[in-house]
Amino acid sequence: QTMFFLDNQKAYDILAEPVSQKKIPAVGDIYVGKVKNVVKNINAAFVEFQKGVIGYLPLSELDFKAPASGTEFIVQVRKAAVKTKQAVLTIYPELVGQYVVLSIPKNQGEHPEKRSQGVSRKIEKESERQRLKEIQKELSTKRDYGVVIRTNAENIPAETIEKEYEELATALDLIMNHGSQRTPFSLLYEDIPFYEKYIQG
Repeated sequence: QTMFFLDNQKAYDILAEPVSQKKIPAVGDIYVGKVKNVVKNINAAFVEFQKGVIGYLPLSELDFKAPASGTEFIVQVRKAAVKTKQAVLTIYPELVGQYVVLSIPKNQGEHPEKRSQGVSRKIEKESERQRLKEIQKELSTKRDYGVVIRTNAENIPAETIEKEYEELATALDLIMNHGSQRTPFSLLYEDIPFYEKYIQG
């Protein structure tokens, strides 16, 4: 798949993504993973999250407690595999929308002030920052998720932001509440295609 931006009949920002019959794990994808082995001297668990595909899960994600082989986790690809380096995984997924980022806090139920939250620093107009902070504060009380308002939310109606929040939160609820019932290597969530990310900014 290839995408390019045209300006005055000239092509800019040419982006390409390989096409494969087998799903290539991408940053943001969420799977049911299964621990293959643990290497304590590098503080890592190696988790198979797609049949034959293993990722690196830092033990810091588990408070440095080594999981038993065969333990299953819901994992998200944080960094894609590069050459000989395996994909880096996290057990604290986040969903990225056009206006909102929703994330699982490390300690479920922790006080909202300790969760990942806030408004993009790229929004500089103080009155707009205050408006979005009020929206963010309200959204953070709905569920135990971290809520960050993205730059794209500038001048967007509150109702539109709240609608996207509910869509993302519903998806994350399903992933976290029912994902553990799925078989290992199940793809629970597929991140949006690269060209959509480009368009969203």
